[in-house]
Amino acid sequence: MEGRDKPWTLVLETLAMKKSAIKTARNMAKADILLYRRDENNTRYFKLPFIGQYSRITELKLRQVLFNVLNVNIKLVFTSFKIKNMFSFKDRTPDALKSMVVYQFTCAGCNSYYIDETSHHFSTRIKEHTVSDKNSHIFKHFSQFPSCRGMYTPSCFRILDSANSSLDLKLKKAFYISKNKPDLNKQLHHFNTFLTL
Repeated sequence: MEGRDKPWTLVLETLAMKKSAIKTARNMAKADILLYRRDENNTRYFKLPFIGQYSRITELKLRQVLFNVLNVNIKLVFTSFKIKNMFSFKDRTPDALKSMVVYQFTCAGCNSYYIDETSHHFSTRIKEHTVSDKNSHIFKHFSQFPSCRGMYTPSCFRILDSANSSLDLKLKKAFYISKNKPDLNKQLHHFNTFLTL
């Protein structure tokens, strides 16, 4: 037996021995879950990426297995395949540069915590809380408890969630506040809101 046929032999043996795999394959064929198209001769067409000679070998082996196990005729339609489609070349955005996030601050001194959202860069909002926004609950907490300010590190802030729109961001913030009930969040104003569909 050639080396390249050995994996297919294992697949065939596994399918022959595993009744649950056969049952699942039959159910999928009945439900047409993976079907690309079926014609009047009960031939089923599947769409797969073309990967050189292995595509033809795969077609032959799949035809054999599905005909022997399920009594189904198949034909494979191959599409062009590019390696770049399997990988993302975009680097992960660092947390400091993320925007549209719900975040939590946990005080290193007293374990009080605060949850909010921002549409700005996360690092910008952290700087505002700790340096320039005198109305911030975190800034007020640091002013009231200097020992807590002394124990502050940027790792006291962490991102809980992100959103694609302002409405989603506000809903997620409300969810996290409702769920966790942070002690530094104080409601200053109440607005009646109505959701209309």
